[in-house]
Amino acid sequence: ENGDAPADNTGFMIMMFGMLAVFYLMMFRRSRKRRKQQSQKMDDLTMYCEITTIGGLCGTVVHIENTTDDKGNEAISHVTIETDSETQSRIRIVREAIGQIVSSDDDKASDEN
Repeated sequence: ENGDAPADNTGFMIMMFGMLAVFYLMMFRRSRKRRKQQSQKMDDLTMYCEITTIGGLCGTVVHIENTTDDKGNEAISHVTIETDSETQSRIRIVREAIGQIVSSDDDKASDEN
């Protein structure tokens, strides 16, 4: 009779769980970094900033709507952008739709000086 014992998979299982833990931590860290960058972007948003939405619309911020949460903290909820200055076409978007701040009012002021 061949009395070979089944292979011990304990080491393999520990290695697999370790790799899964590292992968999970990397994903969690990346997502937290992305949320922090998005929050910083919203802090930099001011009137007359040029922005691009996640859908590709380009425009200038002409109105910022703030809401207050249950704890009394103010946050930007909606932004109105002007897409064409000649016709004054405006679109109201949610703040999560802002993909990139192209230039801010501060950038324009420093360029003029």
